[in-house]
Amino acid sequence: MKQAKKNLLGTATPQMRVVALAIRKAQCSGRKTRCREVVRDLPAESTVGFVNARHLDEAIALADSMDDRRDSKKNRHINWRARAFYGPNWNMMEGAAGKLRHERVLLAEQLNFPIRDRLTYRREQLALPAARWVMKHGAPGGTHFVVRIAEVASYEVRTEKNWVRVNRGKDHWASLSDTHFIDLLPTWTATVRRLGMATVADRWFILDATMFVETPGRSVWEARVTRTGRGYQAVVERVWLSFYGKAVTVHTSLHAALNAKPPVLQVEIERPLPDEDDAALSALAFA
Repeated sequence: MKQAKKNLLGTATPQMRVVALAIRKAQCSGRKTRCREVVRDLPAESTVGFVNARHLDEAIALADSMDDRRDSKKNRHINWRARAFYGPNWNMMEGAAGKLRHERVLLAEQLNFPIRDRLTYRREQLALPAARWVMKHGAPGGTHFVVRIAEVASYEVRTEKNWVRVNRGKDHWASLSDTHFIDLLPTWTATVRRLGMATVADRWFILDATMFVETPGRSVWEARVTRTGRGYQAVVERVWLSFYGKAVTVHTSLHAALNAKPPVLQVEIERPLPDEDDAALSALAFA
């Protein structure tokens, strides 16, 4: 039997309608304290006769029923397999097409960048993933990375107590937040591109590098790098890098870098097959 349409606001008083619409707009139906604040902020003439102790629960229930009715009407003619997944920007039935659209949007954003800001954007694209990979981050109060241009390359991590993120008054301590300040030279992007890497052995983040000597098949660089210390601290060091093609070794002194031997390559040695394996292969070939 077909159910008759129900007007949710038809039986409510004008004051109840105003309060329910305000609660629904603020999306606070699950928090009574916030609902009371919303009612308190409404004009007094629109809430005449509305008492929180008597009518607030009814207004919250009315706001929830309005949301349920809207969701059911929105997805009334859509199969559940084709409904959008409201989390990441991704649809269950449009995986490849959605990914292609996302890539086009990213390309359009890059092309819309002013010419003077493209180098800054490119520098952040290279520095931020490398810094996140090497340095410890992710404090409960939040993590922020700031990439700046400076005359001297450095890396600084500041931790502070964030009292704003206290758990709605239930906790009596603050959350720790970490902010990473990355100071790079204007030529850092070209240096990293010439080196072919922004990190060394997934342990050091390259802040600056200067070539010391280059020979056929080998080059030695003086580099300023940073690594994770105690806690969220950053330790800035000066090391020497010996490049043998794509392989690299790290040394603490120039003497060790110049006298270092090339890294041993892991080459798989082809060993001859035993006699029984040769016989088995011959039997399979002539079977």
